Amino acid sequence: MAVATAGPSARNAANNANRQANTNAGRAGATSAAGGAAGAGANAILNAVAGAGTYADGRNAVSPDTGKEAAGLKPGGGQADQGQTTAQDAGAQVGVAGAGGGGGSNGGEVSNPQRSMLAQTPTGDAAGGKPDYLQMFNHLAKWEGGLSRDASDAASKHPCPDPYNGQYGWHTNKGVTWETFQSAAPLLGYSKTDSKKFFAMTDDLVKKIFKAKYWDAVKGDEYNSQVVANIFSQWAWGSGVTGSLRVLKGVVEVNSWDEAPAKINDLIAKDGERAVFEALMQHRRDYLISISKPGSDNNKFQKGWLRRHDEFYELNSKLVDGGQAPQMGG
Repeated sequence: MAVATAGPSARNAANNANRQANTNAGRAGATSAAGGAAGAGANAILNAVAGAGTYADGRNAVSPDTGKEAAGLKPGGGQADQGQTTAQDAGAQVGVAGAGGGGGSNGGEVSNPQRSMLAQTPTGDAAGGKPDYLQMFNHLAKWEGGLSRDASDAASKHPCPDPYNGQYGWHTNKGVTWETFQSAAPLLGYSKTDSKKFFAMTDDLVKKIFKAKYWDAVKGDEYNSQVVANIFSQWAWGSGVTGSLRVLKGVVEVNSWDEAPAKINDLIAKDGERAVFEALMQHRRDYLISISKPGSDNNKFQKGWLRRHDEFYELNSKLVDGGQAPQMGG
């Protein structure tokens, strides 16, 4: 596998900028503790930025085929200071959620009264030693809002055609867009025009959609690491199945998600789970910063994106090498 890495000075500068951008003391401590043991392995794996906004193979992070918001990452609804995200699946392409709080005062979103229930630690099915697809669902749910009709969200291009409380334009509920809801219908056995089901959006349905549309698409059951499966499924939820594959290509040479498990498992066996985890998480953080630079449309979402990323990092860092899953309150 051909691997390119940034020079020491460029890597150090990028890491310092990242920490200053929005890294809290807890994450910095965790990174420091893990970095001593895994830093060399992570740098050997990382096929990421040689300069700001550029992958090692020469592609710009903001690529021509996806416009200024690379890999399908698009702003979501809500208020930029609270970090909520939404996901949109347009076939295989999902838009990511921006950085606003659920139930904001913009008049376009209905608060989620069950957020605290969604954020409780769920019980997943990890039979046979496979990764548990629900292990980080509590984290995902915490960052999603309720029913939204925010016109600035990319998902607003494909709203539910039916009204709710006398208003039209509702496109997202608990992070599931109307388009994703429809595309999941054949897989889950409900009618794709059932707007009542969309508006109700039970916790159980969100979990089933997450499993069918995202976890299974990135081959979550096939990794020899819970944290790696967690990473890829949440990348897909945020950037889409196709968009997240583009991000992964900045780390390893893969042409499809079908190829990813074997290559990633080989890296885990060779360099260790910690090194792979650190490389993937650093690459994702660099990517988020590269598409939300000052002056860009996405800059107002950077704080929320990085807060969500860093919380995910801390939760999963505790799981590396067989740690216990942390409990999250509502």
